[in-house]
Amino acid sequence: MVKNIRMLSQELVTPQFNKSKDLVAWMGAVQAQDIVMSKWAVGVRLKTPSLADIEQALAAGEIVRTHVLRPTWHMVAAEDIRWMLALTGKRIKAACASWGKSYGVDEQLYPKCCKQLEKLLANGQHLTKTEIGERLMQEKAIENEVQMSCLLSLAEAEGLVCNGVERNKKHTYALLDERVPLCKELTKEEALATLARK
Repeated sequence: MVKNIRMLSQELVTPQFNKSKDLVAWMGAVQAQDIVMSKWAVGVRLKTPSLADIEQALAAGEIVRTHVLRPTWHMVAAEDIRWMLALTGKRIKAACASWGKSYGVDEQLYPKCCKQLEKLLANGQHLTKTEIGERLMQEKAIENEVQMSCLLSLAEAEGLVCNGVERNKKHTYALLDERVPLCKELTKEEALATLARK
């Protein structure tokens, strides 16, 4: 019986949802370290699995793929991303900052790179990690890919960037404010209650 309750709550038997966005919102978050398997994890929980629906929701920014809850990728409904980041961003930033210190990512480098990152991605530009890294290295803002990874994780936790559209099966980054409209803010208590309920 307990197993059946778990399978029901995980939407693995008698699924309720037709749309991937609705499923992800109901789940709260779906871990998404590997993009192919994370799409499968969403699809298997839908009444009628549809890769096209999942990819359309990601492309449209209805589902956001970013680092939230802990320093790993998750898929989250667009309307949930800001209050979740408000709850968890501080811990993620602390973990990334600790990791970045040994690679020269400090309090001076991060704000400088964020300004350059905003310029690179402004007006709907969606760039891959490699493209961002190459441009920041050309501008002598960073020295290597490890710094780039740390800076992008910090920028995600800060709510500056999130996933952009897939291009040639490659993940891109875009500005969160351009992908997800501002929505009503939750108090910490409301956010904790909503997360617990999800």
